[in-house]
Amino acid sequence: MIDPKPMVAVALVFVWSSVIRAQQNPSPKVDRDRDKAIFLAVQQELRESHLDERKDVCVAFGMEVAAADEKEVLAALRSAGQKVHADKWCNNGPRGVTIGVGPLREIGASTYELVIDVDDAEPIRREGAHFATLLRRGTYTVRLSNGSVPALSYRQACCPEEKKESH
Repeated sequence: MIDPKPMVAVALVFVWSSVIRAQQNPSPKVDRDRDKAIFLAVQQELRESHLDERKDVCVAFGMEVAAADEKEVLAALRSAGQKVHADKWCNNGPRGVTIGVGPLREIGASTYELVIDVDDAEPIRREGAHFATLLRRGTYTVRLSNGSVPALSYRQACCPEEKKESH
């Protein structure tokens, strides 16, 4: 007789991985809520800014998020299939697009608010400009709940006028 346990386990893994992808649930490698919130917001920003297929994207952690585990968040993003680098890689060019993280603050039980900037270094590289071009800035609110799907909302603060708020 065939043991049904392996087939059930494979089915559960498939369903769970689909839920994770669909709901931007963090990788199990991200342990702390603060790091999970950063992971989720950066992953969502990669999608929203259409950067998820680029190979020249860096994630920069501002001093306001010094308590975050940068290596753990980057590893979780890479494990989720994102092609991201640490900020140092973009600064050595200058090159690429940088997703800046910070400031981050806890606004309630397992609820975080963090500002995300998306900057393009191309004007520095091509024209010798002093600063990168700010493409987008906004605030993510990430609500984490034990056992349920995290909830993300976004409030855009500047740049393209196409979309100001999403849920």
